[in-house]
Amino acid sequence: MFALPAFSAFYFRRRLPNPVLRAPVTALGWVLAANQEPAKWVPKIAPRPFLMINAEDDESISGAAVETLYAAAREPKELLWMPGAHVQASRPEVVAGIVDRLLTRVVEEWREISAPSVVSP
Repeated sequence: MFALPAFSAFYFRRRLPNPVLRAPVTALGWVLAANQEPAKWVPKIAPRPFLMINAEDDESISGAAVETLYAAAREPKELLWMPGAHVQASRPEVVAGIVDRLLTRVVEEWREISAPSVVSP
């Protein structure tokens, strides 16, 4: 359903220097990753707000995988698409943009919650 287990197994398989270890380590990765399926856990976030931030041109996680995960989430939820490729710490301008949008959202929600309610007569 979600691309992460396949990506993880492929990632580790490619990087093992000993070909004899590749198959068992890949199999172990699949077993461990099966319980970490995000679509299994994301519905449990509710009733807390859930904000998914994704890159429009992400080369690591497909748009279909993002949509599948988002569909599995329960309300309240929001999907935010950022321009560019996969978000990495090596791209500080992208990280700064995400932090700015997230903080703006938190401040706006805080203002809504803390605003005095007006009772009409």
